[in-house]
Amino acid sequence: MIDRAVARKLYATSAVEFAGVVLGLAYVLLIYRRNRMGWVAGAASSVCYVYLAASAHLPMQSALQFYYVAWRSTVGSTGRARPGSAPAASGAGRCAITPSQ
Repeated sequence: MIDRAVARKLYATSAVEFAGVVLGLAYVLLIYRRNRMGWVAGAASSVCYVYLAASAHLPMQSALQFYYVAWRSTVGSTGRARPGSAPAASGAGRCAITPSQ
């Protein structure tokens, strides 16, 4: 039966992986409700996945999750960089097209 197979897989997951999934779901629900605590849940979920990826010897996946946590801590819940915290705050990397005269 499929139910027994799913139950066996659920029992085989680690506590860190389970916490990452639960925190990821909490992130989605809290952000849907526009609750700022969602960012905390999302960062905690990513920290769980950094640990899991590092322990599975997946350095690029671990680096990606670490980047997400670091980026989210500088951007905040508004989606805009805090003043002086990221290169995007100074306008670096943006193109300005002006009409020729």
